[in-house]
Amino acid sequence: MNVLRLLRRIFADPTLPVVLAAYGAWGAWRATRSYRSLPIVPAADGGHVAPLTAQQGGEGRRNGGLKGAAAPGATVSVVIPARDEAHNLGNLLSSLRVIAGDPERGFLDAVVVDDASTDGTGDLARRAQVPSLSVVRLEEADKPGGWVGKTNACQVGAAATAGEWLLFLDADVTLGPEAIAGALAFAHAHRLDAFSMFLRQRCETLWERLLLPYAFQQFFAGVDPRRMRDPLSDEAVFNGQFILIRRAVYDAIGGHYLVRADVAEDVAIARVLKARGYRIDVGRGEALADVRMYRSFASIRRGFGKNAYAILADEPVRGIQVAAASTGAGMTLPLLGMAALASGRTRTALALAGAVSWATQAVLMRPWLRAFVVPNGDAFLHPVSALAFQVIGMESMVRSVGRLGVSWKGRRYIEVSTRGETPLHPQIPLPSSIHRRDG
Repeated sequence: MNVLRLLRRIFADPTLPVVLAAYGAWGAWRATRSYRSLPIVPAADGGHVAPLTAQQGGEGRRNGGLKGAAAPGATVSVVIPARDEAHNLGNLLSSLRVIAGDPERGFLDAVVVDDASTDGTGDLARRAQVPSLSVVRLEEADKPGGWVGKTNACQVGAAATAGEWLLFLDADVTLGPEAIAGALAFAHAHRLDAFSMFLRQRCETLWERLLLPYAFQQFFAGVDPRRMRDPLSDEAVFNGQFILIRRAVYDAIGGHYLVRADVAEDVAIARVLKARGYRIDVGRGEALADVRMYRSFASIRRGFGKNAYAILADEPVRGIQVAAASTGAGMTLPLLGMAALASGRTRTALALAGAVSWATQAVLMRPWLRAFVVPNGDAFLHPVSALAFQVIGMESMVRSVGRLGVSWKGRRYIEVSTRGETPLHPQIPLPSSIHRRDG
């Protein structure tokens, strides 16, 4: 009874949880608006092209005429960094094999960078029989100090290809037949130097359905489209699953060197490009490609924990904003719990506030469930999604504040950002120990 009395006293004033719930609802609405403001990328032969939202500034115009539209028929090189991705890589290689022989929809060459894998990733790639695909094997000793494994693999892969454009793909992506041509046509139509797409997320297990749509909603709660489109703002976002960049531009910024220590290298390279005045954009490519990021709660926890750690370490203000929106979105259970401890009119008011919070968040989740092809009924499980997401976020916050580092793909990183360093443009050769074999 003493415990219940103490809890009643602590939660006697419902003002804060109600305000947080309102803020969470606003954040969820804002996230949907932000995502829907991104241009939808049509197929290359789809006719209508979405409105221009590219960033532009001054420095890119001064970089020797690098800015400008890609010529029709420009060649594309596909770079796939892969560390222990044998369970994912097959779908991507199958989709590449389908489009490899199409001169209008395909690519010039492709490389899988087997980043010291121990699960046969490289062997799988060599057996895939994808035309123009090569495999580069990296050993642990080939990763320079201060580099994240993925940034090093991307840098090496770019050096092993010859196309006018570089397309960086994660190993868990599956391309539709129009994915490369559609993205290239969009970049050409809008005279872009780099372009990234958010893909359709495949959610097959319960944890994927519960957490992926919710996590993307919370991510976009911290994205401001107006700042993204403002050339004077440093806000920029890319999706590392699909990044298309002109090779001349990639070489001009030194490749991945300036973001070599960034765990969230996709956002970091978007910021670098925008800061130098290159024209960039990000769009929605749900109709062109899909991706299955995670397959279990443990993998979701590691992946989202890594991303949250990077945001908190590199962009604490944005991290706090997303944390506040997530906390507000998760007020349903606290409000209902307070109602159970209260009595009379207070109980009724708290129960009503909890019910309104629940219904509001369920409605605001529906656009994300449709985008992720998840049953609408899962929207009512959002209190569970919020609780699990907050546990992951709190763990990342402790790691960030305590500088405990983050583990990813069997490697541990303490420093997760190179933001603010002096720009360098080194020539980085392939490591001498690399073994390259054609697939």
